[in-house]
Amino acid sequence: MIISPPILKKRTTTETDAAWINRVMTSDASRSFPVSSVDSWHGGIHIMHTDKNSKNDKVRAIANGTIHSFRAPSGYVKRDLPPLNINVAPLKGSDDGYVLLKHETEIGSGLNGKVVFYSLYMHLKFLEPTIKTGGNIHRKDALGSLGMVDGVNAFHMQIYCEDSEIEKIVGRIQPLLDTTKDGRSDVVFGDVHFYIPVGCSFYKGQKIDGRTIINQSSTIYTSEEELFVTVKIDGNTRTVTTRQKNYLRGNFEVIGEEVGDENDINEINMYERALSDYPESISTGYELLRFGRILNQENTKLNPDRHYWLNIKYPGGSGFIDVSSPEIKKYSDADFPHWMGWTLVMDDSDMNSQCNSNTVLRTKKEERSRLVCRFPFEWDSSTLADRLGWLKEKNETVDPPMNDEACGVLINHAAALCISGEVPKKRVWHFEPSAFISAFRKCNWYSKDEFAEIYPDSLYPVKSLEKLGTTPEQIREKYREIINNCLEKYFIITPTRKSHFFGQGAIESGMLSLMIEGSANFAKNPSHLSFSSEDNGYYNPATGGYLDYLNGRLGNIENGDGPKFRGRGMKQLTGRENYSKYWGYRGWIELDKFPMSYKGFKHQWWNPVNLSKAPVILEPQLLSTVPYNCIDAGCWYWIAGSRATGFRPINVKIKELDVSLNHSRSITYSINGGYNAADLRWIQTSRIAFILMD
Repeated sequence: MIISPPILKKRTTTETDAAWINRVMTSDASRSFPVSSVDSWHGGIHIMHTDKNSKNDKVRAIANGTIHSFRAPSGYVKRDLPPLNINVAPLKGSDDGYVLLKHETEIGSGLNGKVVFYSLYMHLKFLEPTIKTGGNIHRKDALGSLGMVDGVNAFHMQIYCEDSEIEKIVGRIQPLLDTTKDGRSDVVFGDVHFYIPVGCSFYKGQKIDGRTIINQSSTIYTSEEELFVTVKIDGNTRTVTTRQKNYLRGNFEVIGEEVGDENDINEINMYERALSDYPESISTGYELLRFGRILNQENTKLNPDRHYWLNIKYPGGSGFIDVSSPEIKKYSDADFPHWMGWTLVMDDSDMNSQCNSNTVLRTKKEERSRLVCRFPFEWDSSTLADRLGWLKEKNETVDPPMNDEACGVLINHAAALCISGEVPKKRVWHFEPSAFISAFRKCNWYSKDEFAEIYPDSLYPVKSLEKLGTTPEQIREKYREIINNCLEKYFIITPTRKSHFFGQGAIESGMLSLMIEGSANFAKNPSHLSFSSEDNGYYNPATGGYLDYLNGRLGNIENGDGPKFRGRGMKQLTGRENYSKYWGYRGWIELDKFPMSYKGFKHQWWNPVNLSKAPVILEPQLLSTVPYNCIDAGCWYWIAGSRATGFRPINVKIKELDVSLNHSRSITYSINGGYNAADLRWIQTSRIAFILMD
């Protein structure tokens, strides 16, 4: 899913994503979610016009979708007259233009990853002429201009889904997350969370030679209450936060201060730590450090005795606990943990608009944004009389009650704002819009249609591909799920990083169509032997060909090493040294015989040449014939880095929000040590940035 706020303004380089969303989605506190000032259900928020000048903000689609229904605004005159003006003051009316979008997208793999939700934009004073029922809309497309709500410059926005979708979107149908099992593995994004039950042991750690050694001879603490731990990794920092439930207030409170990671494990050196701590399968160890569990069960080779020790706070102190232990359950932000405030609210069983939910009413107003509430759809004109009838009866929030005339005026006003066409007749699930958008901006999973925008058909050599019996769509779908998983695993998780990643990959692999470096121009000669499948063995041409330029370079020392270790995979991994490092990462060579650090092998075999020190790689074509390897090898290179990055991730060279030509050239150099096709890489990077960035 690619999602953004309905109002887009320039984000500063020092502004966090959350702060930016809060700024551009400034809402009216008196028209809050999920209830109004009289404890009546309110399915959205009113986003204010915040510009200091007279320029009006454009309201934009938050995601790709279709126009489910719309109404053109009635105009200024009708806005300030009944029924659109329910107030005594003559200029306190409400604009009645609206657009309702239906979004069908993906947040993860399989059927559970395919979701449908709706976004509604109301009180618009102008609609774009392109708005037509059933029409396609793209994220960031202008829908119209915000108008007025009771004389205030603002518009109403809400996000909702039907019963059939809620479990797919948040991973459950019960109010709280099930802590008897691990969270979802088909939908994973954001921070990592651990549930620590009662009875778990904590140990003391001691720094020795810069490393923390765990003393398991005696416990220093045994958990007496349930603890909830969040691990947040951001660049070169990792913070660990522990929460426990306050049973008096019913919320979850932080224990002490956040723990800085004594092991200094972060996104920059995670590969280095995985290499030193899990040498039998660095890739699996990396995944353990990244997610707290092994998600990719098909490509694992981890010793079951390995541990993942995490230093966390407990009541009265801190200590190390093995979070890889099966009794400790693992989650991500995609599980919407209740200890982070995410609660499904379904304890109001009637069909009127009065909020009778104890969950909502006992939650502080400032803590309600992560409540996901099930109540009747409020913009159905056929149910207005039944839903608003409670206002004519005296209760805690309505005293004195409305008389028939006053209630009739309110019903007529609401009817003038209700949407036309098909509306949900049952209760639906409502999300606070800014919380929903913030949550899913962490999701790095691209749907089939979104990925087709990143690598569109129009940029492929279609006729050449036809000669090979394939199409752009088949190519994209062959690798899309693998790429989506690898983006999350290897911290390619910001729009800027992804723009550079896909922009570079567009040139390196011909937008995934060429996982092998050829000896000819593919568009002109797709049948050249160098482009043939390597399913039956790697390409081994006679000497004197184009690929011999690689002989004697990048760790290549034997005759034929040039074509044998030619560029393969999405990032065209090249050379015997790089192949050997990746083989070591995957556990395909014995690192006790060929020891390596994050910088490379400790014993070079190319200067001077010493074949006995070089790992034997019999099947280099594993990087061209196995789809997972094609993508994973490129992403490994992204976090292992190059000599130009000091063998640190390519991410360390990326400046957020910068996709300029000069910056793109620097990323090109970081990847291949030169400026090969630098301008073409930038063209693709900037094109993709328009799709992924805001």
